[in-house]
Amino acid sequence: MSTKTIEFGVCKFCGQQVTALPGYVGTQEEADLYASENCTCADGAGFRQVRKNIQLGRDQVDRLFGPAVRDYGGIPLAADQRAILKGIVDLVATGGISGATISFGDISSRIASTAKGSLRVVRTITHRDAAEV
Repeated sequence: MSTKTIEFGVCKFCGQQVTALPGYVGTQEEADLYASENCTCADGAGFRQVRKNIQLGRDQVDRLFGPAVRDYGGIPLAADQRAILKGIVDLVATGGISGATISFGDISSRIASTAKGSLRVVRTITHRDAAEV
């Protein structure tokens, strides 16, 4: 793929041309993605919302399951486990599935879409103490 100065991108939903950023240098595919994200058509708006939900969901996975959870006394998940959760976020945000629950030992996650069209990411820690006397 070669990069060059691109003046216009084409929305993949309605075909409308959208002016790229001034002096934008990149591929035509990148310019078309920019156009689809910034088009004023209804599908473009829906596309923006899906992309926003994916980013917010992925950020929430990092907050709830990443290294920062140590600040709250939690145990973070490994990077490959967080990658699985982010893949679930992508599936839920794009409508591939309505939700999923996955467990990693004592830590489980529920990722689902809400009635308002946003994503909900929940971290649950299961701790059981038992004694036999």
